Amino acid sequence: MTDDDDIIKQTTKLLVVGNTLQRKFSYCCREVKMELFRSHYYSIYCNSLWSRFRVATLNRLKVCHNDILKRLLGLPRWCSSSLAFARNGVNSLDVDPLTLRVQFKE
Repeated sequence: MTDDDDIIKQTTKLLVVGNTLQRKFSYCCREVKMELFRSHYYSIYCNSLWSRFRVATLNRLKVCHNDILKRLLGLPRWCSSSLAFARNGVNSLDVDPLTLRVQFKE
């Protein structure tokens, strides 16, 4: 039994919500967009509980997460994702799993 089905479900949800945010809030300021991004996407940070999955499935989720942030901010696809996350004070999916896994075990 793997967590791939749950990761695929989260990826689909991520894309749907991302497209909705981009369409409805495209004229809002950056601060509002970042608050919306945080409120909708921090729910997938429960990924520290995923233990059995294919790396390709998780990488697809990370790519979608990065693309949504860049599209929401109007950045080109070739722009650095880590720089976009750092400049806007948002944790990426690469940072949080280890931190949350350690906190969960304590």
